[in-house]
Amino acid sequence: ARRGPAARAHTALDGPATPGRRVALRNLLTLAGVGVAGWAGYRHAPWQRLAADVSTGIGERRAVAVADGLHVTLNSDSALRLRRASGARGVHLLRGEILVSAQARPGAAPVRVDTGHGVLLADNARFDVRRTPGGLQLGVYEGSVALLRDGASTQAAEAGERLSYDDLGGVEPQAADPARPARVDGRGGAPRRRPGAFAA
Repeated sequence: ARRGPAARAHTALDGPATPGRRVALRNLLTLAGVGVAGWAGYRHAPWQRLAADVSTGIGERRAVAVADGLHVTLNSDSALRLRRASGARGVHLLRGEILVSAQARPGAAPVRVDTGHGVLLADNARFDVRRTPGGLQLGVYEGSVALLRDGASTQAAEAGERLSYDDLGGVEPQAADPARPARVDGRGGAPRRRPGAFAA
């Protein structure tokens, strides 16, 4: 009868200690070590960073001029992709949190932030957005920001509001935190780092 991998491995471990067997076991342990190292690397460099144009590690922040009238600061452990289409002003948030400064430009479309849980649209606004496992959190400090889901607009957030949106369509107001942008931007109680000091 044909035996499965588990049974064959069991036999190899129980067999006599021949030179060939020792080589096989050494190779097996080497492969296991590579697998563990690969898993550890994945945990410290999630797939979102591999797919991102810009990312930050834990404890890092980074400021990016994405397009005319669009500046983004990535908070710690965040990743995003840039929209490449001609004339596009937007990003795709893959992981973490960003602070967005959007300014309207004549003839330009609104700034677009794809969160994976909906699309945020804004003209003249300053806001932060955090991607969560079940939705997103949005805080608006200047202007207003609309959220599109399935092509339809949901409740917009105005300056001074902080809202939590879940994937079931629920919207929950949260306490506003005027000091939050400074923390995301790296100015919350510590000297602001030069843009060149941020790591990719």
